[in-house]
Amino acid sequence: MKGELKVTIVCSTKDRASQNIKNCLLSLRKWTPVGSDDGLAVFEYKDFRIVEIAESLIFQDGWIKKDS
Repeated sequence: MKGELKVTIVCSTKDRASQNIKNCLLSLRKWTPVGSDDGLAVFEYKDFRIVEIAESLIFQDGWIKKDS
């Protein structure tokens, strides 16, 4: 999982709309569950990753930026 560049879709466990998007995406293809250290779901399919978070909001603080 580390070091691979993938399109990442972040879904909150506290947001029903976010969970609906996750469930619809999971139903479209055969995603591979890859687990997580904190017990939240992480799935991968080719160059895509779905990551669940327990928080209701996503903060950018501390995210790694890739310089072009």
